[in-house]
Amino acid sequence: MGHRIPAWHCASCRKVTVARVDPAACSHCGSERITQETDVLDTWFSSGLLPVSVFGWPNFGKANTPGAPGPSHLGTWDGSENRADFDAFYPTSLLVTGFDILFFWVARMIMFGCWFSADVPLPDGSKRELKNSVPFREVYIHALVRDANREKMSKTKGNVVDPIEIVKQYGTDAVRFTLASMASPEPISPSTLPAPRATAPSPTRYGTPRGFSSRMLTAPRRSASSSTPPRWAQCLKPQTTHHLKPAGL
Repeated sequence: MGHRIPAWHCASCRKVTVARVDPAACSHCGSERITQETDVLDTWFSSGLLPVSVFGWPNFGKANTPGAPGPSHLGTWDGSENRADFDAFYPTSLLVTGFDILFFWVARMIMFGCWFSADVPLPDGSKRELKNSVPFREVYIHALVRDANREKMSKTKGNVVDPIEIVKQYGTDAVRFTLASMASPEPISPSTLPAPRATAPSPTRYGTPRGFSSRMLTAPRRSASSSTPPRWAQCLKPQTTHHLKPAGL
């Protein structure tokens, strides 16, 4: 759910009051018969504010004086009160996400970050330029977790898999190996978004990693219990080295 719209409907004059703080009465007729709008903003609008809101914006060091000399209608900004995290970590360097929400989330974070952080001066008091308003420098795109039918796993669809049950059946190493081998998306084409992996992590894919993990675990045990060193161990024996002397010595 997104932010609830800050608008209150008056039952007396039928007008709407918009305010930052919950009003006690209608701003038009003074009636106390007001009810807040039940609708909410888009979820992606609220999550798009993450780069700035997670560091305390807009509740640090701001004097609520609209119209006063300052960067915008939001008011003027005091020194560095409650701004330690914002000054230290904004902008950040890396965002890790899936390719399916590049437009829904990543683009909105960039737009909102550039817009709202532009009003916040740098720690030294100078004006924040656009290059210091972009919330992150790089975006790492990972693959999506899909079911055996290549559908995106979702609680709504009911096609999720309990990893604990998979671990019980195939082992922890096999599950880790399988997921790590499928962690990266396909190469990015200049004209298209990165495509998902061609093979979904169906239960049958855990068999090969499980066999590989079992061989890796049993090989040292067999070597330790055998009196005859394996052939690969013989390759580790020091070889005879022939030193060539320079002519005339």
